[in-house]
Amino acid sequence: LAAEEEAAKVLILLDAVRCPRVERQSDFNRQLQYFNDHLAKGIYAQYCWRYPHSFSAVREWVNRERKEYYLDGPNGADWIFYNEILRQREETIYVDYVENDGAHFWHDPRCTDELGLMPPSSRSPTLQLVSALSKAGCLKPGALHILAKVWRAQVIDERLTIHAIFDLNNKSLESLHAAGLLDTDDSDVINAIANRWLFPLYPLDLRKDRVSKDELRNIQRDWS
Repeated sequence: LAAEEEAAKVLILLDAVRCPRVERQSDFNRQLQYFNDHLAKGIYAQYCWRYPHSFSAVREWVNRERKEYYLDGPNGADWIFYNEILRQREETIYVDYVENDGAHFWHDPRCTDELGLMPPSSRSPTLQLVSALSKAGCLKPGALHILAKVWRAQVIDERLTIHAIFDLNNKSLESLHAAGLLDTDDSDVINAIANRWLFPLYPLDLRKDRVSKDELRNIQRDWS
């Protein structure tokens, strides 16, 4: 989890590079703030496990994941839960006295054998992607300049599809190769970047979306 958060910082900064400066200055400023935001880092880490077909699908997913509280259960509205990304992070780090839909209990970090049930970090797509970007030389100053030129010309909106992202990733790699800045010809590295570097998230608000528990309780009452 800690390694994925650190890798997410790299992706956050790369999205700042991909963000147009003049047209989207406010988005750029907000993007830099995500570097120290636990929820934003968690969203980036979870994002790499997904394969959305369009930017519209990305927006819908992000808006769900940033809710402070949400309803779930066998019937979809049985209980109120705290944000899943932040809850998982806190459970692996802190001892805490938890309130969950009126119930209170102590929680301590998961023990080592429980953590062993989680996917090995070597299989984490977040770490794999950042490692591939590094091996390809994409994080060097000259390469960042080329990536910025390719990506800032692209409008990121609801019409953008995963196929267009694949084409932009290949264009980025080809541009680096033409400039003599692509540091590898390893097909696994190239494919990881081409297939797993997803839509930029700089147009989206990744900060916690405050939710009133009273409103959720009203939904529960109306449902019941």
